[in-house]
Amino acid sequence: MKIILAVILLLFVVVLLAWANTIYVARNQALRNAMLSAIVIGKPGTTLTNKQVLPPPVRRWLVNSGALEVGRPDWIDLRQELTLKLATDQKIGYPAPADQLFTLSPPAFHWAVTVRMNLLAKVYGYDAFIHRQAATHMKLWGLWPVASVEGNPKSDESALQRFLSEMVWYPRAALEPYVQWEAIDSLSSRATITLAGLTGSGIFHFTEEGNVRQFVAQRYQASRPTDERVEWVVDVEETGRLAGVTVPLRAKLTWRQATGPWTWLQLRSPICTTTP
Repeated sequence: MKIILAVILLLFVVVLLAWANTIYVARNQALRNAMLSAIVIGKPGTTLTNKQVLPPPVRRWLVNSGALEVGRPDWIDLRQELTLKLATDQKIGYPAPADQLFTLSPPAFHWAVTVRMNLLAKVYGYDAFIHRQAATHMKLWGLWPVASVEGNPKSDESALQRFLSEMVWYPRAALEPYVQWEAIDSLSSRATITLAGLTGSGIFHFTEEGNVRQFVAQRYQASRPTDERVEWVVDVEETGRLAGVTVPLRAKLTWRQATGPWTWLQLRSPICTTTP
């Protein structure tokens, strides 16, 4: 009798987890479909000749990356291999494969991730910025919420800054009308992105050769009423060619908190698919 009950319980758990995974996949696909259906098709490509005067390091980056030669993409899909830490005292990061979709017009992204905590525990989740609104939902086994934020102005601004920083994978977005550039020095420029009253900014630091080496922004780490912006840094550790464009292949992301720096994510992007 005990064996029969154990088998029934095991089957129930298997069915429950399969159902949760099905719901998770369907939700992600629905969000991606919403992004792709909102793309403005046939929008004229912006070029260096009809854009505002760009700071020299930004112009050098666009030329060096080869992005001007491959055309303006409507969407970009990145397959990523991540090492992710969920807490500041965590010593070893969890492996976390992810898939991220971007669109340029309108600017949006959807990032789906599976955090493999151990052989049994997995966290499924996504981080999205669609229709100028951010949404983050993470669930253990796709069932129990670990993190959930939506409809919050601070998270909207933070997501907009994330989109801005990740222009390193789609440099042509630097020429979009919603991005404005301000010269700082020969190797640094500030970018500001504005969408219907929502604004975010950050500083891009470049190498002499014209590659992005670092992005720095004052960004909300959390969205509670008392939360303040924290310095957020993306360090590019390796660059290479993906889909004909020179982009970061490896990077690390750090929150520079009052208690000290917390490098919470290390990233590698092995596959990139685009459509011109």
